[in-house]
Amino acid sequence: MLEYLNKRLPRSIRSRLILASLACILLPAAFTLSIYNSLTEKAVRQQAATNAENALELVNGSVTQRMGGCSIS
Repeated sequence: MLEYLNKRLPRSIRSRLILASLACILLPAAFTLSIYNSLTEKAVRQQAATNAENALELVNGSVTQRMGGCSIS
């Protein structure tokens, strides 16, 4: 296994530095993106639920008003 890695990994310092800098940029970026997507999804779901609840309250008020004040619970 070590022989395979030694053959595949870059030998020069320049190549190793490029590889390390790419890893140091891309790995945290991918981690941050996944967390951001998760938090955004939760926020969108909460906002959708709030909007639906507000719409139902408006419909309930409209129906109540048209029915002449009878409360629908």
